[in-house]
Amino acid sequence: GVEMKFMFLLIFFTLPTTSMIIAKVFACVEFEDGNGGVDKYMLVDMTLRCEGDRYQAMHDFAVVMGFIFPVGVPLASLLLLWARRDEIEERETRLGGEELNVLAFYFRMYAPETWIWSVIDMERRLVPCWLLLLEDTSDQMVYALLLSYGFVIMWREFNPSYDVSSDDLGYTAAWFVVVCLLALLLSSPMPDLKIDEAVLAWFLVAITAGIVGMIVYLGIMHHKIDKVEVVYISGTETNDTGGRETPAGEPNGAEAKRNVKRHKRKFVRRGTFGQQAAEAPAAPAAPAAVPAANAAADAAANAAANEAAEPVEAAPPGPAPAAEADGQGGGGDGDGGGGGGGG
Repeated sequence: GVEMKFMFLLIFFTLPTTSMIIAKVFACVEFEDGNGGVDKYMLVDMTLRCEGDRYQAMHDFAVVMGFIFPVGVPLASLLLLWARRDEIEERETRLGGEELNVLAFYFRMYAPETWIWSVIDMERRLVPCWLLLLEDTSDQMVYALLLSYGFVIMWREFNPSYDVSSDDLGYTAAWFVVVCLLALLLSSPMPDLKIDEAVLAWFLVAITAGIVGMIVYLGIMHHKIDKVEVVYISGTETNDTGGRETPAGEPNGAEAKRNVKRHKRKFVRRGTFGQQAAEAPAAPAAPAAVPAANAAADAAANAAANEAAEPVEAAPPGPAPAAEADGQGGGGDGDGGGGGGGG
């Protein structure tokens, strides 16, 4: 219900801050005590030693809370989304149906087939917490930079957002994180490198202003992307059959509709932004021409059939065979004699 949704939202937005507080319990700084030994103090409060009963109680409590929040919340979110993965992948809108109302804020920004990116992004937000477990600050910077570069590459390759504008915005924001880490690295004390911090600060302000402008622009144009209707055209089949029959061998209406939803963002990215329809890939080319030998054989067969269909003329009478000629001759004599007798 509403209470469960509000609880999930509260945990989701407070998870990075809560995890950071938990991780700071394990962050200790070492100082030499002057007697050849080392004293450890908490990074967040230099008056508290990283030893003794008080710190041990804090440490044990932080371990338990670490399994509940930084580890448990992403794992529980993954299990909840996995249990509804079929409904999430088949949804036709950002939020899906009523049965997904409680979990919609997790996957609403991602395409149906990339819903798991909601958990991946949650873990990305927890990276600073895990890096605090490293004692060396140089190692923290190196690993943070490598992970940020890796996330940029992953975002570019998968394009997990529901629409193209969010893909572009997420890609730009990922690069901005890399730039901020580089600026932090350059601003650290380096003997052979001198950077004007004022110039660096204004550079970051300019990039931030550009990202804000991009957000405003994409927000204005966002409704056009949502209104794009890509029609799957294949013979008489579209995403709304309207009572028409589907030719044999072609996808039915439900499958065509899923194809449309799956490839919608690709069509939009290829330049159909703001259009009302986009054709599916072109139909396969016609088969190759019949070889010349087969064509010649067919022509010869047709000519023979036409010749056989023509009427046959009677042949002129010729000389009769010998036996038949004699008989006819005797008859002719008799006829002649009878004719004489008649005379």
